[in-house]
Amino acid sequence: MKRIMAKSNNQEAAKSFLIQKMVTHKVLDEQNKIVSYLNCSPRKISTPKMIMTNANWIPILGAPLISSKGSLIFRGGVQKADDQEGERALMGLYITNETFTGGRASFTVRFNDVELMSCAELVIRYDPLTQHTLNVGIPVNSYNLFGVREWRGGKWEQIAGVGQRDTLQPNKDYDISVVVDGSLLSLFVDGVETTRCNLPFPFSQSQAGLFFIGRHDIVVKSFEIQNQKPKAFVVMQFAAPYNDVYMEVIKSVCEELGVEVMRIDEAMGPGLIISDISQAILSSTIVIADISPLNANVFYEVGYAHGINKPTILIAEKGTKLPFDVSPFRTLFYENSIAGKNKLDNGLREYIKTVLNVRGATSKDTPG
Repeated sequence: MKRIMAKSNNQEAAKSFLIQKMVTHKVLDEQNKIVSYLNCSPRKISTPKMIMTNANWIPILGAPLISSKGSLIFRGGVQKADDQEGERALMGLYITNETFTGGRASFTVRFNDVELMSCAELVIRYDPLTQHTLNVGIPVNSYNLFGVREWRGGKWEQIAGVGQRDTLQPNKDYDISVVVDGSLLSLFVDGVETTRCNLPFPFSQSQAGLFFIGRHDIVVKSFEIQNQKPKAFVVMQFAAPYNDVYMEVIKSVCEELGVEVMRIDEAMGPGLIISDISQAILSSTIVIADISPLNANVFYEVGYAHGINKPTILIAEKGTKLPFDVSPFRTLFYENSIAGKNKLDNGLREYIKTVLNVRGATSKDTPG
């Protein structure tokens, strides 16, 4: 009888993991309930850092930016089209040495004149290997007035957008800011939230920048970054000896790397706990899950994280027999001993560094 019950429990745990195949459809409903992240609270945010003429601006594409009276100027113009007759507007991609880890990034931009191809965007993610960018702001005419899009695989893909393109005005200051909290992104224009979306890929720290297209000059009057600490949400059974693993290893490693760490039992607030869990996973940078012992609630949360492409680190006590659906995923096994915890400490540290895109060092640029 005990063997039959154990087998049934394993099957139920495995089935619960399949919830990830359905959970993606719930994400948009959950986002409508999540508004507290827009003020970047209670996450720790750094003091706003003005990034203008004192930063290194490298032209990846186009002529260098011009610095004038505290502003940055993109000199618009035309050039001969590469594969067709006629001319096209100049474009420029500029990356700074300042890093954006999530939080709030903003700039104030003015178009001296506007046309169909007028474009001014914040670049909040730039991959120097693939040239993948994540852009937020005012895209070209084939998109909405304000939007979020990415350059991937040699083409543009829109993630979210709103507004009518023909309402873009010349000689008007547009204050554009973006808030990134885990997988959640919100775009503000002149203090008004215009777009909110869930990023289809994990957001990791990156150098920030600007992207322009135009036949006429585009002036940037300010560029600020307020970084926030990356956040790890931990899912596990709340009992000994797993509480010791959390306190002595997981929490210690995260704090060493400048990562804010939380379990749902540490969060106090009104409302349903499932909504709290959904919000915590969505707003986290990474999920750490101890899947020993097999627990249906833990597997549900892991499935939710996988369903929204959230970077997830699985750990388990040595000897844990993983369900079929989980076994293909890389798992850190540990022994509940001093030596075992030291090994888990080292392995977890490297996994977190990889997720945070930290190359051989801790994330010291994040606020304390």
